[in-house]
Amino acid sequence: MLSHLILNKLKFWNINQSDERINANGKRYVAFPPKVVVNQDYAVNVMDNNGLGKIRWTNDSAGYISYKKGTEATCIGVYENCYVVKDLMNSGSYSRSYAIIEKDLFTPIWGGVKPHLFACIRHLSHLPERWWLYD
Repeated sequence: MLSHLILNKLKFWNINQSDERINANGKRYVAFPPKVVVNQDYAVNVMDNNGLGKIRWTNDSAGYISYKKGTEATCIGVYENCYVVKDLMNSGSYSRSYAIIEKDLFTPIWGGVKPHLFACIRHLSHLPERWWLYD
């Protein structure tokens, strides 16, 4: 096992970055993005008999639910083919809500902070003047 890890330069748990779910030791582990963005305008009238469409559940009690393209939300989990989101702004009632919505309404933001040039320069400017010398 050790030679496999050292010689082949593999991680102990060799998981592809594109895997959305894995099974290990009889348990299922699911990956979900920290943030999602609405990729199309979506509106539904809850009072009609059309139901909620792509929205499986929401705690928003407004009669008209509308999400604008580009609205960002925090993803807190997955359920079947849906994201469980919070802080999703509903333009119908202007309230932030929790919801379970089908994945095809969102574009995932998998994250990772990329350092920007100005952030690096600002960080360097806070170092002591003689940081390279040891007293």
